[in-house]
Amino acid sequence: MAGDAPRAALIEDFLGRMVSPETIAAIRNLLARTKAVDWESLLGFFWLLGPSSLGLAADLYGIAPDGEARHKIVDFIEKTGGPQPGLLASLADKARPGLAREIVGILSRLPGDRGIPHLAAFVSFQSKEVKSEVIKALGRARHETAGRILAGFLNDPDEEIRIQAVMTLDPARGGARVRQVLGEASSRAFRKKSLDEKKALLAFLGRTRSAEALDFLRRRLLAAPLLASRASLEMRLAAVAGLESMATEEAVRALQRGAIGRAKKVREACEEALLRLPPADGTGP
Repeated sequence: MAGDAPRAALIEDFLGRMVSPETIAAIRNLLARTKAVDWESLLGFFWLLGPSSLGLAADLYGIAPDGEARHKIVDFIEKTGGPQPGLLASLADKARPGLAREIVGILSRLPGDRGIPHLAAFVSFQSKEVKSEVIKALGRARHETAGRILAGFLNDPDEEIRIQAVMTLDPARGGARVRQVLGEASSRAFRKKSLDEKKALLAFLGRTRSAEALDFLRRRLLAAPLLASRASLEMRLAAVAGLESMATEEAVRALQRGAIGRAKKVREACEEALLRLPPADGTGP
């Protein structure tokens, strides 16, 4: 009918004004004066407003007095925002890491992995705990974008996040990811990384079981300069970790060669890796 459009516009305007900053301030004042808030009724009001009240619900999450109230708010956010995963991701804020973790969980649970692409919004997030939860969610996902988002964490300022990300990468989806890690492992900047991070990156290469990875790891292990530096020693030790994770006959043979080398630490690392692996057929290189 002709009058429907103006009426709808009036209703939309009314609902928009109901979720104004004044509404938030009024509810905050109410909570400051009393602990006996009927969250069921308050959330019933939010249900009436629909998605336009999601921002208000997110603001109230931080001032909700107990776990039960927060659980109800999260349930409202999940059911109301589920059809719009991009809107859900926009509710995450560095000032509300608790809610951000809840949103990561919601996005990871959406049917058909619909929320996984929106986890990219957390790559630049500041909270280490939140980023760790995102990496775990990406590791469980089967969506094609999960690996690309995980790769974004390889450049995170925090070493533990970088290590967690590379350990979570799916080696079966090698290809470009293998070339990316090979390029990084060949750079001068890689030598400045800690031994733990070097081991994690080269262990990922090993898990791919690719010919390029085998060639790279074997060459790094068997490169034995007369005047060995700490950087070259760590690279060889990291290559041992990579070959152990590869666990192929060719990798075992490379470790066997390393086990008879001159460098004591490399020799011992190879011997320990061989004890954890099944023997290769034959003993030749």
